[in-house]
Amino acid sequence: YPSRSGQPIFSAGSHRVDDSTPLADRWGGWYVTGRHGVQRHLGNVTYDARPATAAAADPSGLNVTDLGERFGTKGYLTGQSDLVALSVFAHQAAAHNALTRASFDVRAALHREAALNRDLDQAPDYRWPSTNTVLDGAAKALVECFLFCDEASLAGPIEGTTTFATDFAARGPTDAAGRSLRQFDLERRLFRHPCSFLVYSASFDALPAELRVRFWARIGEVLTVADPGPRFHHLSADDRKAIRAILVATKPDAAAHWAPTD
Repeated sequence: YPSRSGQPIFSAGSHRVDDSTPLADRWGGWYVTGRHGVQRHLGNVTYDARPATAAAADPSGLNVTDLGERFGTKGYLTGQSDLVALSVFAHQAAAHNALTRASFDVRAALHREAALNRDLDQAPDYRWPSTNTVLDGAAKALVECFLFCDEASLAGPIEGTTTFATDFAARGPTDAAGRSLRQFDLERRLFRHPCSFLVYSASFDALPAELRVRFWARIGEVLTVADPGPRFHHLSADDRKAIRAILVATKPDAAAHWAPTD
């Protein structure tokens, strides 16, 4: 909740924005352009105090398509602040944090294990149960992040004000059916095939090899078993089949770890 001076109203509290954050709690202090129907967000307005209810929030910041009516935009690269791009950015930031956390945790565990093996005269490749616990926990957390397990559903369609959605989706890569992890849904959820495009990132490829092995084992299980459990019930059987096919076709690391299926 930004004040008229541009500073946050600390007494009003704040929201940490990631995939789980509803639209109504996003973008306070940001300029936002796009169409989102009756759905609300916190962008484009300032406050004297936190509104008593969401319905009492200033509606003038909703469904804004031109920031030029609010300030001079000629000195900027664009007069737009596309809500689809902002949504992707929120996921990207949260997923990179998850990648960093998993990498740090596993590297620290492997370092501790090497020191223990050296100090206790164990074989260099001796595996301690505590290291397995860290590896499994890190892989589990990454899989749940990459498969959008905590994603807040959209209450209706959203539409940006630039070519971002088209340009981003066109980057692919695609499978033989033309499907891509960068294709958008924008009606019920952000992506049509909810598996993070950051699986193609250098940060993902730089994860410790043992962590990547367990990541592919865990996500492969989720995408193929009849019932992957309540954490993944947001993914239909068709969703999971499509995600697996896209990964096999576009991510060699996935194909290398999974046996072929029909």
